[in-house]
Amino acid sequence: MLYKVRWKDLWRSLGKFMSVTSIVTLVLCFFLKFLMAGFSYDSLFKKFSPEDYLWLFFGIWVFCYLCAGLIAVLFKQASITITKEKVFGRNSKWKKVEMPLNAINELNPVSNTGIRAIIIDGGSYGEICIYEDTDKMDELLHILEKHLPIR
Repeated sequence: MLYKVRWKDLWRSLGKFMSVTSIVTLVLCFFLKFLMAGFSYDSLFKKFSPEDYLWLFFGIWVFCYLCAGLIAVLFKQASITITKEKVFGRNSKWKKVEMPLNAINELNPVSNTGIRAIIIDGGSYGEICIYEDTDKMDELLHILEKHLPIR
């Protein structure tokens, strides 16, 4: 069974994360500059008009969503396939990995720069990343949890 990554949802969430963090950081930098200049309105708008700053924020927003789109299209390739005996997917370095279901040691949730995933640890077979925006995630995890060793 093939479990595809919902790359459009990832694009929206990652674009939002990237643009909000970038614009908030820039606004804080401008605010600090404003404070250090003794609340001087002229120091903040010496080289740029307020309209120029709006264009700057819009440009950052567009750039973030374009970058997020490129990343999301890459994540589209990270689908998971499960057969009766094996699971196929990609590891964190985007290398294709094939792992027997009985080799699964544990499932570890991770979060890195706005992208949440579950790592399937297969011991000597390596690891496979399942990204949060994968279709039928509950069904997929149920299948994988059945093959976890009893502890």
